[in-house]
Amino acid sequence: MKNHFRDPICVEVTRAGSIESQHQLFAVLMQPDGKIKECWGDPEMFVFPRSAVKPLQAMALVSSGAVEKYDLSSQEIALACASHGGEPVHVEVVKNWLSKVGLNPSDLECGFHWPSHQESAHKMIAEGYLPQSVHNNCSGKHSGFLTLALQMGHTHEHYVQPDHPVQLRIQEILEKACDVDLSKSERAIDGCSVPTWSIPLKNLALGMARWGTGVMLDPKLSRAAEVISKAMALHPYMVAGQGRCCTRVLRHFQGKVLVKTGAEGVYCAVFPELGLGLALKCLDGQKRASEAALVALIRKLGMVDEQDTEILSPSIIRNHNQILVGGIRVVVP
Repeated sequence: MKNHFRDPICVEVTRAGSIESQHQLFAVLMQPDGKIKECWGDPEMFVFPRSAVKPLQAMALVSSGAVEKYDLSSQEIALACASHGGEPVHVEVVKNWLSKVGLNPSDLECGFHWPSHQESAHKMIAEGYLPQSVHNNCSGKHSGFLTLALQMGHTHEHYVQPDHPVQLRIQEILEKACDVDLSKSERAIDGCSVPTWSIPLKNLALGMARWGTGVMLDPKLSRAAEVISKAMALHPYMVAGQGRCCTRVLRHFQGKVLVKTGAEGVYCAVFPELGLGLALKCLDGQKRASEAALVALIRKLGMVDEQDTEILSPSIIRNHNQILVGGIRVVVP
């Protein structure tokens, strides 16, 4: 069997032409049948995908019949997959969604933090408002969890606990999509308090490939995957927000490439027409490096030219006076 493994991807940050920092990344391109298309670094490396698997988690909601019962919009489905910036539009959709299903923001168990979108946070501070759970970047996903609990006929209280039927259903779907036994994986707690499991990078990429193609999924999950893909392609802004890499890429490709960021340098992507899923991890957790590597791999697949690459992930660095001070260079072996 041909060895597809290569050296890790390297992202170099330069200043005045000299390398100021370097970041190593592992990445895997997988087919839905479990075959590795290409690999850089160790495909068996265990990672916590965190928010990168939100589209897979959303399959539990969409396949349950809750979309039809509660007349959920494509915006709300996209928000169920989001790590949003807490901008007013995100907050408004979350509030309306919860009201639609007979719940309110106090039912969210994700905790609260200031919006990551600075302008929204500054406006709240100026107007004397404190952050609430609806501003949490995961409030859309949690609205989906609450809705799923209602659809399943279970109490929505403590829905974040590992033994709650909502989390057990999500675990089941992750195991099917990623072809992994999570009972043998390390389980931790995510930033929004739900369970997150350590998964080999290649299995994470496999789950992405199956989401993007519907292959090797049962019919209900395959249909749910298609609904989720369309929602994310229709509403890139709901998935992330202003100035965010996920929104730029989703908007540019209009369904031909689907992406979702995780945490600590994890990024995932789906290429439906190529039948491939991608998972990558920056070893030191740098988001800047993972975004640059993501776009570089999209270009390697022949889907963008140099000009589009610069739009999606600029390679130049300017200081606060907009003076050019350095750059970002991606080396894909």
